Amino acid sequence: MQPTANHYNDNTPRGSAQRLGERTKVTFDPPRVPVILTPDGMPTEPVQGKFGPQFRWNFEGQQVAWFDPDVHEQMRGLIMRGAKSFAITKHVRRGEPPRFEVQPAEDLTRQAAAVAAPTSPRQRAARPHIEDPFDREGVPIENTMAGAIKEAITACEEAEFAATHEDVRALAITLFISRNGGKKP
Repeated sequence: MQPTANHYNDNTPRGSAQRLGERTKVTFDPPRVPVILTPDGMPTEPVQGKFGPQFRWNFEGQQVAWFDPDVHEQMRGLIMRGAKSFAITKHVRRGEPPRFEVQPAEDLTRQAAAVAAPTSPRQRAARPHIEDPFDREGVPIENTMAGAIKEAITACEEAEFAATHEDVRALAITLFISRNGGKKP
């Protein structure tokens, strides 16, 4: 997924930045989706931003983003350890300032490969059986939320779908509601 960007800077009239050959601002929309960026150098001096000192980072593809000093230090540390690109994720909570998670892009691609790696039926069968702590006496397991979660995980594995925990949660809630009409059994 490519990051969305607006095509103007705060100091220029709308639409003129692209004509002037300036960089586009990375907006990190939608939140919680990693954006992979490769820096063009490393800033050394902060600039005065809207909310205090910030560092202006230029990225390949004529993109730009401003980060607080703590995020700048994370990115600087990753460059010093040999990272070429970053996977930057913006986390937003109502009433709080946004928080940025920075990791080497190589780590993100390794994690995705591990999650996407198909598991064979033999590997699934070799997993230890864990008793369900939510199993209630007299209620079939498939009618509980724990049963719906197990079914969602199994469905994702069989479809070789690299599901996130949000995907599993959404699927399990859908299964649970559709089976029970939204009521507890």
